[in-house]
Amino acid sequence: MGDTTGFVAITAAVAALLSSVLIFHPDLRSALTPGISILAPVWAMITVNPSLSTTVNFARKSIVSAVVGAIPACLLASVPSPFRFTMIVLSFPLPFLYAASDPACSNPLQQLMIPPGAIVVHYATLGFGPDDTFLCWKVAAEFALVFSAGSVSGVLAHLLVTAVLRRRDSFCISEVDASLRGCLEQLLFTAEGTLAYLFTGSMHRKEMRERIQTLRQCIVSYEASVGAWDAEWWSDKPKKEALADLRSRLAGAYAVQTGLLETFEDGYSDRHQQLLWEPMSLELEGLRLCIVASLRKMTAWSRGGADAEASAAVLESIQTLKAATDKFHQVVRNNRVRLCSEDVVDAQGVRHMSANEVVRAMSATLTLERFASLVSELFEALEAAGIRDLAHKPPTSSLLVRSSFQQARAFFADAGDHSKYFVANPAEAILERASPSPFKARARRFLKYPFRLALASHIAAIGLIAVGQELPYVKQYAVWALLPCILCFLPTTGAVLQKSARRFVGTLFGSAVALGCVYWNPRNPPALLSELFIVTFAGKYASTFPSIGYGGLVFGLTWDVVVLGTWNSAVSESFDGLVFALMRCGMTLAGVCLTVAFSLVLFPNHATTHFERLCAEALLCTTEVCVITSRALLSKSESGECNLSPLMARRTSVVFEELPEQSPDDVYMAELEFSVRSGITGRVELLKEAEAERWLVPRVFRDLQALQESSEKLANVAAALWRNIAVFDGEGGVRCMDLFTSAPKHGPVLRLSIRRMQEVLRQAALGLAIQLRGVRAPGVVVSRQKLQHSLEALEYDFAMTRQEVYENGSMLALMSGCLDGSLNGSGGLDALYMAIYGLCKFATVWLKTDALLSSEEPKADEGVVSRPPSLNSLEEGIVPKCSPIGMRELEDDFGSVVTSSASSELN
Repeated sequence: MGDTTGFVAITAAVAALLSSVLIFHPDLRSALTPGISILAPVWAMITVNPSLSTTVNFARKSIVSAVVGAIPACLLASVPSPFRFTMIVLSFPLPFLYAASDPACSNPLQQLMIPPGAIVVHYATLGFGPDDTFLCWKVAAEFALVFSAGSVSGVLAHLLVTAVLRRRDSFCISEVDASLRGCLEQLLFTAEGTLAYLFTGSMHRKEMRERIQTLRQCIVSYEASVGAWDAEWWSDKPKKEALADLRSRLAGAYAVQTGLLETFEDGYSDRHQQLLWEPMSLELEGLRLCIVASLRKMTAWSRGGADAEASAAVLESIQTLKAATDKFHQVVRNNRVRLCSEDVVDAQGVRHMSANEVVRAMSATLTLERFASLVSELFEALEAAGIRDLAHKPPTSSLLVRSSFQQARAFFADAGDHSKYFVANPAEAILERASPSPFKARARRFLKYPFRLALASHIAAIGLIAVGQELPYVKQYAVWALLPCILCFLPTTGAVLQKSARRFVGTLFGSAVALGCVYWNPRNPPALLSELFIVTFAGKYASTFPSIGYGGLVFGLTWDVVVLGTWNSAVSESFDGLVFALMRCGMTLAGVCLTVAFSLVLFPNHATTHFERLCAEALLCTTEVCVITSRALLSKSESGECNLSPLMARRTSVVFEELPEQSPDDVYMAELEFSVRSGITGRVELLKEAEAERWLVPRVFRDLQALQESSEKLANVAAALWRNIAVFDGEGGVRCMDLFTSAPKHGPVLRLSIRRMQEVLRQAALGLAIQLRGVRAPGVVVSRQKLQHSLEALEYDFAMTRQEVYENGSMLALMSGCLDGSLNGSGGLDALYMAIYGLCKFATVWLKTDALLSSEEPKADEGVVSRPPSLNSLEEGIVPKCSPIGMRELEDDFGSVVTSSASSELN
């Protein structure tokens, strides 16, 4: 069976049958406690996962959890009976320690055990176990046995079904190979669309956004499968550098495709189409066909196997692509030089062309060239990783043993390294750059959820134990009210509401089916085994659907407890089953109510607030990528001399004195980009949880879905800017300096406008992130008016600089790449034009996001804030003027004297 969902369901059913030996074997049945042994099939069902490595790791952590939770509980239970309740009350540090191994805490202990399993064993042994010390140790041993039997049954069933079906997808390498093929196929599908719809404007934007979102999901799925593969310690893997390079190429292709999509605005006017695109139409079509052909052959190579003939075909297509890219680059460059010649400038009115369309066209051509280069580099990364070869290579026993020891040694090394505990994410590192938080402060932040989980479980356990002492009949059912407090208490209130509701619904359906089975067939072992197989299959199969999820597992758990509990008991059949089912439903409902109440009272963490903070942190990381990329380009031009007026020198000292220059480190930038891209999936889940608590929590942002889309679009713009500018070396900075010196009047002003935009964007992101953390910092928040003016000023200064360069006849030398009059240089203004276009695009989208944050309706189509007319007003030769708003903001920033000088110098 190739379907993963069906495979998981069948494997879980087989695992339940294997573990049921503890229930149906006469000797084991009589020796074990009936209420504990029936949990083995349930745990076997939970243990089974799609991949073998995930199943093995879950089984390993389950066994450790049972042992770790049982031994301290038994030691505490050894005290005399009168002090038992006191020991239960004082045992709070133990569940808190167990909860600290939750993955949300970001520490190596998460590889050791499963917190809910250890907490359940702890309270079931110490709080609800027998008073006799020997019997208490017996109960603890039975819990360890049941967890071990269920875990081992899950692993054995996985191996058995995999062998019978000859299914290679059980190994992580197969999932990595399949997800990689999916990335290549979706990249081909996306590239075919963006290259075909290059001049159609916004007509196909919605369709292309859907394709790009699917491509992002494929890349995230590939990255997740590689992470699971890394945890599969017994399998052979390529070098980490090769995998990192392959991931970088895929992420770069995705980023460049998003950058190309951002150039899909309203098409191009007829005159701009004729001057900018028609001279290179044949080369553009040839490049498009070569890109598509290379991707198709690469996809066929990955699908059919890495044989020599297929590899040779791909290499041949890549050579053709490289030749087409070089030819396209030369034609583009020659066309730019032609448009800068004096006769064409005067005859065609080039100097009065819309700066917006010129920059957008240049950005599109550069992005096309970059994407063609990435396609060529992608196949080299695929061959270096060798995933297709590893997918057909079985692991060896020597590798299994050696890797097991290496895995254990790595765990103990990480466990003893305090730097591995409570690691700050990139956004927190940016916020704390000036004064990093000490270890204790980070620990308090990460340990908030474990403390809440332990406290909720502890209060519920003490209360239920007290009720059980007053009502002995209820004591045997009280543990079912404790389970939701442990298993359903998740980090956010919305997640608690979702999981609690699914648990209760699953309990109702499971009880109804169980009552029917008890009524019709209470004591027939073959029939019970058949029912166990069917119910486990149905519950596990249903749990794979996102809308059901945890409810499917609870359905199987309830049926198992009621039906197999009736079989294991020595009392009457149908009546006992009815009472058991009713008490199970009642206690589950009570536990659900307690869990929801605790999540609302005990230091609540609402999904809405958490989502808003994560979005703000994503915007902060995104802005950091955009600002560092553009600042690095300018920093390379700072080595040259540029005469600044007193006004410009003062603007430099006032605005940027606390913002040091930074050179973009590829690893750091890749971490920021990966953090934002991989966090999208988590924010989507949080968005669903926020909808579950919408009636409960007030929102700072009116439309969370629109906020998510805006943050994703900003991330795409920043990633595309970094990926495109990263290919330029110091030559790009030299050409920036050439432009600034070639326009002595407006060039320095343009440079400072770029820096001002960078500072305003960074302040806006920092202010948003700080405020959403509950800190009110006066003067940090950047007004929309200030950001709007910064955008207008940048576009105005760029337009005026471009006019000045055309007027003094320097544009031809700048576009050709050198200032000595010859046309044999390399470079040009590509990097600077790309940076200006990226900053303007980023600021425009940020203005839309700011409108969403302020609960105001966007003013332009598709919610994008209308662009100021400065870049477009040059179409008819009109020189834009700085707006009155801009003059007021200059006065606010630099004083009235500075404003007077600015007005005379700019105008």
